Amino acid sequence: MRGVGIDLEDVSRFEPILSNPALLHRMFREEECAYIRASSHPAASAAGIYCAREALAKAIGSGLFRSLFTDAELIHDARGRPEFVFSGELAARFCSTDFHVSISHTKAQATAIVIWD
Repeated sequence: MRGVGIDLEDVSRFEPILSNPALLHRMFREEECAYIRASSHPAASAAGIYCAREALAKAIGSGLFRSLFTDAELIHDARGRPEFVFSGELAARFCSTDFHVSISHTKAQATAIVIWD
């Protein structure tokens, strides 16, 4: 294991973001926005995706930087399992299959863990 990261966020922090399309699209990629909008609990889904991105930053030891928002996209496979897809700078530095992601949330809080193999 090369790194591990975890994050915890209050879901209520993300409720105002949902009503601000410009901010929503600055924080999340298009497919992530579609997933959030289709969710039965959009703020919890947004918080979970954000937690995963924060956990990724911690796992690679970088802190948040712009390409984590532009070059890391959290998708869900056919079974609903979250995984990252990298492009640009992150694709050049990392193989997305080397990262394992788990997200969980309640109505009040969301958490995610990322393990870098």
